[in-house]
Amino acid sequence: MDAQFDNLFVSVSTDLEAEGSPSSGGNKSADLFVSTSVGDLDLMAAYQNYQAAGSDSVSAWGVGVEYDAGFATFGADYGFMDDTAEVYKLVTAFPIAETTKVALGIKNRDEEAGDDVTGWYANVTYKFPQQKGVSMFAEIGDNDADDTDPGFLVGMQMKF
Repeated sequence: MDAQFDNLFVSVSTDLEAEGSPSSGGNKSADLFVSTSVGDLDLMAAYQNYQAAGSDSVSAWGVGVEYDAGFATFGADYGFMDDTAEVYKLVTAFPIAETTKVALGIKNRDEEAGDDVTGWYANVTYKFPQQKGVSMFAEIGDNDADDTDPGFLVGMQMKF
């Protein structure tokens, strides 16, 4: 269920079982997302609780902020999952031409099991000027984990 109240957006979801539909197998989940804007600053918070059948439930939450400085957008978020990991991300996105935008980001995942992995990415997106709903993108990224290689992707997005 989504609801918009003036400057506040709220989204809540959970598993429901309906007659004649497949069962969730005993898995249960609930999600809550809230966001608002204050001037050029967007604020958001999320919470999730998930319980696999026969297991203990696990909770995760996160907070984020995005600031539009006009010449660039800056974002940061932090998330935590019970007894698993903490994650933070920083990103900036800025136009380099009327049709082209670049995003640069860094992510750190500190796992309770001991691994602390930091990664980065660079993304470029080109929007076709004559086709408003069509864009192409390319991204490259890497991290400092053992036995990993840089990754890349290219793609096209079409909005109808």
